[in-house]
Amino acid sequence: MFADIWLFIQDEGHRTVLTWVGSGIAAVVAGIWAVCRSIKEKKPKDKGSTIIVRADHGSIAGGHDVHIGSIDTSDKTKR
Repeated sequence: MFADIWLFIQDEGHRTVLTWVGSGIAAVVAGIWAVCRSIKEKKPKDKGSTIIVRADHGSIAGGHDVHIGSIDTSDKTKR
């Protein structure tokens, strides 16, 4: 069986056809992969999930898109 396959591959014409077929299959698979990735990225995000952010013992915490210019960490209650 392997001898038959080897004889088939040794023919220049068969190798050319196999090259074209393999390249075509690779191009189709790459195209399908690209379409699947773009469809997955376009799906709306789950709005039902809740993000909980918690800060304890005088620490600072932020959830999403937090922009802070300056933070005053001095304890004003100990004057």
